[in-house]
Amino acid sequence: MLRKTVGLHELYASDPERADWQLLGRRSNSLSRRGFLSGASRVAAVLGSEVVFSQYMPAGMIPAALADSVIANALRLRVVNLEEAG
Repeated sequence: MLRKTVGLHELYASDPERADWQLLGRRSNSLSRRGFLSGASRVAAVLGSEVVFSQYMPAGMIPAALADSVIANALRLRVVNLEEAG
C-alpha cells in the first residue's frame, strides 16, 4: 500500500478549509467570513499549548508556530510527524 506524503504548505495551498478540517479538526462557519475553531483542544495538542482567541482565527490560516519553525507531513491527510526545520 502506497502512502502519499503531503507537505503542510502544499495541503493548505490546494484547499485551506479542507486542510483545516483534516489536520486540526476545525470547520469554518459558512455564514461568516471568519472561521471559528471548533476543536481548540486539537490545535492546542498540535502546538503544545493553548491557542488564545482561537475562536477568532480565520479559516485556512496556518498558525505561525507551524508555518515557520515546524515541517509537518500529512500521512493519509493527517499529521503524523512533526520535526523542527533545520
